[in-house]
Amino acid sequence: MNKKDFRNFCLTFNGVTEDHPFEDDNILAFKVMGKIYAMADVENFNGINLKCDPVKASML
Repeated sequence: MNKKDFRNFCLTFNGVTEDHPFEDDNILAFKVMGKIYAMADVENFNGINLKCDPVKASML
């Protein structure tokens, strides 16, 4: 997945907004109801961060 595909996928969910909430404008975050659920460095796109329930994360 490239950064364009990642962005397009994140924007498919209802109520999603995108933002650069940190001092580093390279970090693009996606939010639902004001809470970040995904983010990535758009300049050095070599991975993504996703919010996940800790119990479910241990199963991944």
